[in-house]
Order: sequence, then structure tokens, then C-alpha cells
Amino acid sequence: IERLDLEAERVALHEAAPAALCGRLPLGADQARHETIAEWVGPLITLPQDSLRGEMVESLIHYDEARLSKHEPEEGVAVSLFSFGRCVLHILNRLDVSSHYTFHEPRTPLRSHLWKFLLNILSSAGERGRRLFRAGHGMHVLCSILRGNSWGVAREEVRQQEEEDRDEEVELHTTRHLTWNIAEPQRTWPHVDYFSNTGRRLYEFYPRDYVDDRFYGAKDRMLAATFLEFMASDSSFWGEAGGGEEMMEETNPLQ
Repeated sequence: IERLDLEAERVALHEAAPAALCGRLPLGADQARHETIAEWVGPLITLPQDSLRGEMVESLIHYDEARLSKHEPEEGVAVSLFSFGRCVLHILNRLDVSSHYTFHEPRTPLRSHLWKFLLNILSSAGERGRRLFRAGHGMHVLCSILRGNSWGVAREEVRQQEEEDRDEEVELHTTRHLTWNIAEPQRTWPHVDYFSNTGRRLYEFYPRDYVDDRFYGAKDRMLAATFLEFMASDSSFWGEAGGGEEMMEETNPLQ
């Protein structure tokens, strides 16, 4: 499974969501592709109303947990239905707080539920689950949750197009040279650890993503840390070597 373009996947999901919820497809859409479980999970976990979205996430978790309570010890845990297709990718997209605010989950309690959902799905998916996790840039998502608003700068909530226009403007006015520039020290090594290749700061966060923390605490970060521990578990996840390999997929995991 190749690494996927998360931005393209997010746009495709949001364009298809209204039609999927209404039981109809856009003209010219591939009927076979839209008859998968992922085409329903994606829209359900992106519903605009918090209460409905939370109810749908709870229902999906309860449905998936039924297989955990019914299995026989000698037979092992049944593989989750949601470990097939793009369900894992849709969940990772909603957990990626480094994405534009219109794409990810802004509520701390719902992010916590999504982490629980993802843990349940991947715990029985084996190597295939690991490939899906990597294809969805799972370690980047995990690190973005662990970092949270601990450091970085507040990101202004503007339309995606306006944000892209601003980035383009910054790029046009910023040197692309990576050499030491004595004459202009403020432009020295601009992309080493503070800027990405597009000129955008690597560590930005939306303040509203953490408004719930005062009531619920950083539960999503606690679950992300638990996920990190489980990654190296031989019994339910990918073992010490596999967990270490996934950690190295992110640029600055130790930071």
C-alpha cells in the first residue's frame, strides 16, 4: 500500500459526503467504489453537528466492539470490518490536527473516541493494519496529537483558498537558498526546523481545537501515548521492530 496524498483524500471525502448521506452519487461517479463501508463511515464521522457526529462515532464503536466480546479464546479476535478499504484513512484524516480546520475533528472528546476506535480496529488487523497506518501517514498524525498546543504559534482560521494564497505570497518573498546568508541573517536556513518546504511554519495549531481541554483534559493525547506504547506490543500490534520502524516514518518523533 503506497503512501497516500492526504489533502487529495480529504477533499474527495468532503465532496462525496453530502451525496453519500442522501443515498445518491454525483453524476459520473463509479457506482462500485461508492458501495463500500468506507463511503458511509467517512460521511458519518464528518457530520457538521457535534451531537450527531458524536452519536455516530459511538454507534460505530459499539458495533465494532461486539466482535471483541463474542470471540472464543481459542479462536482469537475476529478482524474488524472497518480494517478494510479506506476506513482507517478516514479516521486518521479526522485526527490530523495539523490539517486545515475544516478537515479535522475540533472537539477533544470526539478525538478521544476516534483514537479508541482506531486502536480497536488496528489491534486485530496485523500487518495489513500497519500498512494502512503508514499509507495514512499515521505517525505524523500521532505526533501532531502528542504535540498539540504545547509549542508553536496560533494558526488563523481562514478559508483554505485564502490560506494557500498567503502561503504562495510568503514563498514568493522568501529566499529558497539553504546556504548561510551573512548579509540577511533573518533568512538563514529558513527551512531547517521552523519552516516547511512551502514556507509555512511546521508547528502551528488552532486554539479552538483545545478549548475542551479545560473540561476534559488532554485525553486524546493520553490515548495517543497509549497507542504509541501498543505499537511495540507483540501480542496485539507490530512488535518492537515494527513499532520502531513506524516511529522513524515521522521527521522528528523524539522531539
